[in-house]
Amino acid sequence: MASFKFLLVSLIVLLCCFMPSFTTAETPPTTPGGFVPIHDVNATEIVSLANFAVGEHKRLSSEDLTLLRVVQGWSQVVAGLKYKLFLEASEGKYKLYEAVILVKLDQSKELISFEPDLLLNED
Repeated sequence: MASFKFLLVSLIVLLCCFMPSFTTAETPPTTPGGFVPIHDVNATEIVSLANFAVGEHKRLSSEDLTLLRVVQGWSQVVAGLKYKLFLEASEGKYKLYEAVILVKLDQSKELISFEPDLLLNED
């Protein structure tokens, strides 16, 4: 009986030692309050936000941009939702832009920034 208990305890200890190596790797945890990836950048809500950003930028600048597509994006829970979107847009010449949009708790939208992505654009 004592050898059975010893064998059982030994088996449990071995299983506990190797258990972490058997778990599947999932997405790494995100920082609370940090940006998380948007998995479907073609969703109606995301494309609508991108069009809002391009429209606001056109209103505030002399550029006559046309949205081509949303390349990728992230969202962040703040007092509302903040979106960081990378957009392809054109004014005769194709460029990549980074737009940051805040959707407030009352669902109103504010364009925080709209800048060319200097790392990916070639001039």
